[in-house]
Amino acid sequence: MDDPLDAPTPPRPLATRAAIGRMNEALGAVLAFIERTSRRLRKLSIIAAGAGALIWFAIATQIRAARAPTTLALWAAVLLAWPGILFAFSLGLSRLHQFREHLRTLPQRVGERSEELRRLAREARGATQRGWFRSILSSLRFWRSAAGTRELLLALMPARLIFTPWVLAAALFALIGSLIEIATAPFVALWLLVAAAL
Repeated sequence: MDDPLDAPTPPRPLATRAAIGRMNEALGAVLAFIERTSRRLRKLSIIAAGAGALIWFAIATQIRAARAPTTLALWAAVLLAWPGILFAFSLGLSRLHQFREHLRTLPQRVGERSEELRRLAREARGATQRGWFRSILSSLRFWRSAAGTRELLLALMPARLIFTPWVLAAALFALIGSLIEIATAPFVALWLLVAAAL
C-alpha cells in the first residue's frame, strides 16, 4: 500500500494562482502603508521626546518644589514613557515589512521541509528493520528536522505581538500622550522665554 505522504501534489489551477497574485498585491499595499505609518510614528516619537525634554527642563528650572532628584526622575520617566512606547511600537511595525519576504518564500520552504520530513520518516521506518542503533539515529535526525520547522512559524511572531489588544491600547495612549506633549511644548518654550526675559 502506498504511503499517502509520498503522493505527488497536484498542480495549482490558474484561478488559484490568480487569487494568490491578487492576495500578494493586497498584502504589498497593506505592508507599504504599515511601513509609511511606522516611519511617521518614529518621527513623531522623536519630536515628542524632544518636547518632553523641554517640558522637563522647564519643570527643573522654573518650579522650585520639583527640584528634588526623585521628583525630577519621576517627571522624566512620565514625560519620556509615551515617546518611548510609541518608538518601540513603530519599530515593531517596521519589522512587519520583513513578513512579506517570509510569506513569499513560505510555500517553497514548507515544501522543502515536508519533503525532507517524508524522506527522514521513510529512513526511520527502514532503519527499524536494520537495527536499533540506525533506528535511534534516524529518529533523532527526523525530530531535529521537525524542530527546525519552528523557524517558519517565528516569521508570524511580530504580527501576533504587535496586533494584540494590550499593545494596540498602549500604542494609542502613547500616541495621545505624545501629541499632548508636542502641543504643550510651544507654551512651555514661551514660558521659558518670558522667565528668561524677566
